[in-house]
Amino acid sequence: MVDTKQKPSPAEAIYREARTARETSQQLLPLLSLLAEKEDEKNPLDEIQNLLGSILTALQIQAEVLARLEATSIGVLPSQPSQASTSGN
Repeated sequence: MVDTKQKPSPAEAIYREARTARETSQQLLPLLSLLAEKEDEKNPLDEIQNLLGSILTALQIQAEVLARLEATSIGVLPSQPSQASTSGN
């Protein structure tokens, strides 16, 4: 059985690879334009990251305050009245 498909020359193989790479890169250009950060615009991902960082900091402070309140309230709260002291007379 004779192979009718001949192996391309090295120059032809390089040309085909280069052409395929060029076509692929042209298809990716719209994605690069989306990722390009413009001078006059803020990156929305940076804004979201800053907002989430601020929320995390506020929650950490709130957790610390609640822990202090809990520790303080343990000594201040009156003890619960005993259920045995109430009679049904």
